Amino acid sequence: MNKAVSLLELTIVLTIIALLITSFSSGANLLHNAKVNKVIAQSQEIISGVSAFKATYNELPGDFSNAYRFLGGTSCASSQAICDGDGDDLIEADSAGSNQYEQAIAMKHLALANIINSKCNSEESCSTIDPTNITDGYVILSEINNSVILARFYNNVQSQQWGNIGLNYLQIGAKKSNGYLDDPFLRPTYAEKIDRKLDDAVAGTGIVTPHSGHGTCCVGDNCNTGNYKLTSDDILCGIVYGFGAF
Repeated sequence: MNKAVSLLELTIVLTIIALLITSFSSGANLLHNAKVNKVIAQSQEIISGVSAFKATYNELPGDFSNAYRFLGGTSCASSQAICDGDGDDLIEADSAGSNQYEQAIAMKHLALANIINSKCNSEESCSTIDPTNITDGYVILSEINNSVILARFYNNVQSQQWGNIGLNYLQIGAKKSNGYLDDPFLRPTYAEKIDRKLDDAVAGTGIVTPHSGHGTCCVGDNCNTGNYKLTSDDILCGIVYGFGAF
């Protein structure tokens, strides 16, 4: 009788452990989904903010050629040359040699216009960053799988990587050890869901597409077009959210 009771008790204990594991797994997935949804929502807010900025100032953040005049002068940067963009509808790569910091200062333009209220990569408000420290201008979105998720602007004319997503784009990825944004952070199944929710669920078309950083391609063979590798759990994607000049 005691042996039978022990076996019954063992069965109950194993059942409880299985339920706990299932519950923990489900809870972890819910938490992960919530963090991914937060990144989606924050990205959409930034893109909407770009549209609002363009509607107000008739130019894009970072590219705004009268930013020093309208966005606080020295609150924007130590000189007009650093604060102002060139007004050509492209958020261009930063170049200390030419004193051009459109990419680094774009989030600061949005913050100074009171359109976003976010922390940037330096762990301070985007409204107070020094744009000459280029990586400081990446906005912090969330944290997923112990990685800080960042977003930055760039343009598709200079990078020539993502087909017809638009002239400019918001790139979303994990923070690297050197402070730059490049590392992918989402399994292809999640990246495909984001693409499906915001766009057409097809890599390389529409306004949302994945990027693989310097890792293994998460779609197709060239990393930019083809089917998402939905059965792969050891490959990660980043996300690129395209937009034009509005």
